[in-house]
Amino acid sequence: MKMPIRTDYATPPVEDFDREAWAAKKIADEVRERAKFIQEQQRIADEADVLGVTPDLIQRLAQRIYSPKSKPPKPVSRFWVANVQICTPGNLTTISAQAKAGKSAAIGAMIASTFAGSGTDCLGFVSENPDGFAVVHIDTEQCLFDHWEGIQRAIRRAKVASAPSWLRSHCLTGFSAADVRIAIRVLISQAAKQCGGIHSVFIDGIADAVPDVNDAEATSSLITELHELAIEFDCPILNIIHVNPGSDFKTRGHLGSQLERKSETNLRLKHDDGISVIFADKNRRAPIPEKSGPCFTWGNEAAMHVSVENPAETKAEAKSDAKRSAMQTDAQKVFADGKKSELRHKQLVELVATAFKLKPQGARRRVETWLDSQIVSKNDAGFYIFSP
Repeated sequence: MKMPIRTDYATPPVEDFDREAWAAKKIADEVRERAKFIQEQQRIADEADVLGVTPDLIQRLAQRIYSPKSKPPKPVSRFWVANVQICTPGNLTTISAQAKAGKSAAIGAMIASTFAGSGTDCLGFVSENPDGFAVVHIDTEQCLFDHWEGIQRAIRRAKVASAPSWLRSHCLTGFSAADVRIAIRVLISQAAKQCGGIHSVFIDGIADAVPDVNDAEATSSLITELHELAIEFDCPILNIIHVNPGSDFKTRGHLGSQLERKSETNLRLKHDDGISVIFADKNRRAPIPEKSGPCFTWGNEAAMHVSVENPAETKAEAKSDAKRSAMQTDAQKVFADGKKSELRHKQLVELVATAFKLKPQGARRRVETWLDSQIVSKNDAGFYIFSP
């Protein structure tokens, strides 16, 4: 470590001062600080020698100790979906799906969201890149033409004439696992230098960065390196991986298991009856339930995937409407049997108990449910009335 250079010396008074004394004090201060610095470096070196580690590790450990006076800045998410932040700097994200479940469409939509204007359909994803930092996209699965088409589709989705200069998308299909792994660091480093920083990194086909997804040593080493890169370049790294054939959830091999454990967000894509749903149930932050997650399907007119309503939400709304309609019918019958438009609570409970063969406690709960659902209400006189 280099000796830090002081820049905080007080400016000498303009008049009436001993310049030689001031200069001597300045030199003495520098000597003391240098001696202190050398002493600290020697202490670190001695401690490292005793422990059999490098001085660099000792310094890194000292920098990472908790201090109540040194609160790290709160990370600002780089992507959101369903109003949930999913990718913060210094962290990993895993996106898993079966083959042909729409993961390429989702990745393209996420990339498009970084430079899309308002009113665009990015399949539920939201992002911004005001600093113009690099968005690095590494595709190891598609052929050159499909990779090119995917980026062109992202441009059309964003409704812009061309991709921004800070979008750095590379097709590495056919590269060896060793070359892919080296390329990840090289491409991130180059993009950071050229664009002043990294917004986010997508690795579409992270399994192609290791020879064997079940090699514990190789996969753990890769994930550690990815985490180091995310911290070093202050960006999220999104890793796309397939799930095992025949499974909707189990990601491939030891690599998939480790990624899930180390990722702050685990996005899943599930395809059913032509519709893909985006959800997340293994997050450090808020989950995204499958029944309310964003959905998309292929749109022939748009010539790309487009957002659609979640079928589960539609079914739930229909079920809720049907339930309310049934309650209205039951309440209407009770008031008709009572032959009154206004009933006291005791009368209403007795009529409900008789009509549906309920005990008094069950009848009271039924009345409370109607009241909560605004199927019945109380007037100013305290009587219960039917509210169709």
